[in-house]
Amino acid sequence: MVSKELLSEVFGVDIKDDPKIGFAYDDYNGVELEWQEVRFNFISYPLDYVANKCKEWALKHNYGIASSTDGYVDSVINGFSGIYVMQNPNEILNEFQADTEPEAIFKACQWILDNINKKEAFYGSEQ
Repeated sequence: MVSKELLSEVFGVDIKDDPKIGFAYDDYNGVELEWQEVRFNFISYPLDYVANKCKEWALKHNYGIASSTDGYVDSVINGFSGIYVMQNPNEILNEFQADTEPEAIFKACQWILDNINKKEAFYGSEQ
């Protein structure tokens, strides 16, 4: 779902093993809470936190990531229908679909990272 290369860029650390995405559990006041998390380098992060860090990373590289809804019942329930990548408000560079918003954000950021790497390979790292 999210690559170690992308997480290494976003968090600025070397990630040696593939990140794991799963569920974390907490027993708070006798109520079991459950949320998705991303685990790498022996630390767990909430999935939404990692997705937000990825969006911040994209912005630092002059890419905007926006969620959209299409008005259908399914997207209203899920809260989004896709993720758009832009470099200015009038130009959509790409669109990504997924079962969840964080997964679509990870796909979009991976696309951005791949494009950055292609530009650096073509122009050199000075660009």
